[in-house]
Amino acid sequence: MKSTSEIKVSDKLAGQVIGQEKGVELIKKAAAQKRNVLLIGEPGTGKSMLAQAMAEMLPVERLEDLLIYPNPSDENNPKVVVAPAGAGRKIIEESKRKSVQQAMDDFNPGLGPVFIIGLLFMLSIAISMYFNLFSDTILAAFIIVGGLFMAILIFASAFASGMKGLRMPGKDKDVTPKLLIDNFGKNSAPFIDATGARAGALLGDVRHDPYQCIPAGEKIFLDSGKPVNIEELVDSLIDEGITEVELEKQLSVLGGCDDMFSLGPSKSIRA
Repeated sequence: MKSTSEIKVSDKLAGQVIGQEKGVELIKKAAAQKRNVLLIGEPGTGKSMLAQAMAEMLPVERLEDLLIYPNPSDENNPKVVVAPAGAGRKIIEESKRKSVQQAMDDFNPGLGPVFIIGLLFMLSIAISMYFNLFSDTILAAFIIVGGLFMAILIFASAFASGMKGLRMPGKDKDVTPKLLIDNFGKNSAPFIDATGARAGALLGDVRHDPYQCIPAGEKIFLDSGKPVNIEELVDSLIDEGITEVELEKQLSVLGGCDDMFSLGPSKSIRA
């Protein structure tokens, strides 16, 4: 072997994982059976890579785009529209084109007719002057009257444009949707990397017992093997009738596999 270019690299991400052979076999079985896999371990062991490899193995179902439309009746509850994969971008482009066209129509509602009338007016003056159809007095009067008429027409067109711009609240607003999920050009199951997120953000917080209470009559075993009721251990450290203690003297009861009872940061009793 002369260079690394001679090394054959698998096209599939699962074939590029090194040192996680059991994990690769596990995700292959889970992908074939459409099962879930929970990977727990130290950072840098390849959990995200295995998850992405599993996403490539999953059978591709009908992917969809998710669009969010503004709800004029309730701004806090937008409308959700599902479209086939790749159609979301086309819908947004078409919606933007219609919005631009609507804005142009609102700004210049009578531009076409005014332009045509003005062109005919100028053309009639040019023909009259070229062929000497009217006297200078009649032609001057025609130009003055025609100019006043064009000025009134332009003013009316501008006024109509301004009145059309004054819309009712909540009417004719920009309804261009937002593309929340875009599956354009994707041919595999979607994969979202949540590396670094805390457990509560992924699985939710369970607050069934925020104070980590333990029944007073529950028995525990000390290091010596002697069974002791929890209340006997705790009552010897806290006097009866005391509801508040100083921070350094607080007794914290920590649940879990260690069942540690500590008094202050320096002294602890492990059961």
